[in-house]
Amino acid sequence: MTKKNIYFDFDGTLIDCRTRLYNLFIELVPESNFTFDEYWEIKRKRIDQKKLLIGTFNYSEEEVKKFKIKWLNKVEEVERLKSDTPFQFSKIILKDLHEKYNLFVVTNRQSKQLVIEQIKSYCWSSFFQKILVTEQLQTKEELIKSNCQVSSEDYFIGDTGEDILTGKSLGIKTIAVASGFLNNEILKEYEPDIILNGIEELYENNIL
Repeated sequence: MTKKNIYFDFDGTLIDCRTRLYNLFIELVPESNFTFDEYWEIKRKRIDQKKLLIGTFNYSEEEVKKFKIKWLNKVEEVERLKSDTPFQFSKIILKDLHEKYNLFVVTNRQSKQLVIEQIKSYCWSSFFQKILVTEQLQTKEELIKSNCQVSSEDYFIGDTGEDILTGKSLGIKTIAVASGFLNNEILKEYEPDIILNGIEELYENNIL
């Protein structure tokens, strides 16, 4: 019997990257006095960087552009990536699921090599059929279509509206996790098939 596919987003779904992103924001916006929790409470309400910079710090359009350039240049620096941590049950779940499904990572990161190295550092390399990285050149949907045989029985698991919409566009099942960039209420607006607090609930709720 042919295995079904599970497509996992990376940041916010399998790993916690909040410290890296918060620290970079504070570095680039030194006038901010947001605590870690305050920053993420704002972000999880779907307030993007542009809205935050203009609405709270009175940035001009030009200042926002400069911020975005600095952000992209710094956000995947090797030393910063070391602050990312796998969620507690990620390895256990991946180890079990890869025996039953074909697993894929699908991420919007810029550097495929750094994603590969990061996954290797977690000892996860053997769990995945492929590591798919958009490198800011194509969408997740395009990447999956060009690299995988998609079935309506497949799953997309992610923490953003983009992830849910990607799964829907591919005609596959969608599982949203509220462990990353959006809270439960915002995720509901995208109408995923299932919403979980984190991937550990795949087992707690007898899913998959």
